[in-house]
Amino acid sequence: MGQVSLTLNGRTYRLSCGEGEEERLMELSDHLRTRVDEIIRQFGQIGDDRMLVMAAIMLVDDLFEAREELERLKRAFDSEDSHSETG
Repeated sequence: MGQVSLTLNGRTYRLSCGEGEEERLMELSDHLRTRVDEIIRQFGQIGDDRMLVMAAIMLVDDLFEAREELERLKRAFDSEDSHSETG
């Protein structure tokens, strides 16, 4: 089993992962660290719990926006595809 260490706001977390998944987990951790650093710059030290909740909400917002964009693109593609079949 693999392990990755992640430091957020001066606190280190050890995370376990499947063998070979370390690089992906490090990429995800780096993205999370970027968001946490962004929050710290904007709001200062607001406590680990609040900071992590805010980072999670920001990331979920990104996910929802990506899903909405994907659905929009699917609809546009389906519409374009149906026009080419009838035309």
